[in-house]
Amino acid sequence: MAVAWVRRAQATIPPELVESAGGPFFPRWSDGATPGVDLPVPMTNLRVPVGWSCHMLSILLGVSDNLHEPGRGHPDSPERLTRLVGSLSAAGYEISRCSREATRDELITIHEPTYVDRVLGLDGIGGALDQETLLGPSSVKAALNAAGTALEMSDDLLGGNDRQSFALVRPPGHHARPGGGAGYCVFNNVALAAERLRRKGLRVCILDWDVHHGDGTEDAFSANSDVLFVSIHSDGLFPEDTGRAADVGRAAGRGCTVNIPLPAGSTLAAYALATDRVILPAVRRFGPDVVLSSVGFDAHERDPQGNMLLKTGDFAYVGSAIRMAATGSASGRIGMVLEGGYDVEMIGQCAVELLRGLEGKSVESPAQDLTEEERSRIEEVAKIHGLE
Repeated sequence: MAVAWVRRAQATIPPELVESAGGPFFPRWSDGATPGVDLPVPMTNLRVPVGWSCHMLSILLGVSDNLHEPGRGHPDSPERLTRLVGSLSAAGYEISRCSREATRDELITIHEPTYVDRVLGLDGIGGALDQETLLGPSSVKAALNAAGTALEMSDDLLGGNDRQSFALVRPPGHHARPGGGAGYCVFNNVALAAERLRRKGLRVCILDWDVHHGDGTEDAFSANSDVLFVSIHSDGLFPEDTGRAADVGRAAGRGCTVNIPLPAGSTLAAYALATDRVILPAVRRFGPDVVLSSVGFDAHERDPQGNMLLKTGDFAYVGSAIRMAATGSASGRIGMVLEGGYDVEMIGQCAVELLRGLEGKSVESPAQDLTEEERSRIEEVAKIHGLE
């Protein structure tokens, strides 16, 4: 099942990156590949957000995450969360176990009843939602707990301002559409949390940092004017036909979907410019009451499912950007839900860096130059959304 994802990850690296590195680029995500190169490029003067610290951070871990066994060799292995939790604990973060399971009534606020019933019918049996979204006998229980943990996170955010919560869950969710699961995802955890908050009368922003486009989340809210969905992802990596810059939502939700498809091999410099040029201006114009984030660590340069070049420390910038997005109208209310990240050696330290950035760690300016393609892609999105 992992083969299809490895194939998708082998997108073309821009020629200018190969040339600037002084030789051929050997992707890290192929078995037996030579490690990728660090590009020798100078510092830039991109603005990096710095500021307040986290006031009330809670980390919720679904008690059933290790029950999800999609099969030997599957990328979404239980070891992902074992390593992540171990790193956070070693760094001094307190983690609370969450036993809540989403109910059928809660699930159908996002998902079609026929799909929910199909999944529930696989409890204790297992099966396949598609060729790579595989369920073991206890995977349904894990998926219900993942969704329930995200819902618990949303309820935690209702407790007041300056609250931050991180739901550590498996299976992930942002590829799950209202009518079906895909891309390892069963129920759309962040969408369920967002819909719960929306029904409480809040305007919700969802920032998706996973290297793959959050097509399921976009589909759930594309016609909704109360939810701003922003996805920064590798162009055409997965799914191959979604996440285009021209996809801006429909009907009442037109303009509330912001897709930032970056070329393969993008570095922190591109993410920083996209944050400064598109993400923060779009969020401020929308004026959310709360900021949610689909957090994936698969844009890391070593991730076997990705093709970007973020380094471990770069995830502090991601945390800082999420923090800045929640200033102003959101009053510091942040909810994060784990999505991808498949290098088990690196996922834990990436998560530590994310939280340090969220807490106000000083973040240096990116030490790379932008390529013309990266800059033009970002400027195109800014123009589409009137952010000039």
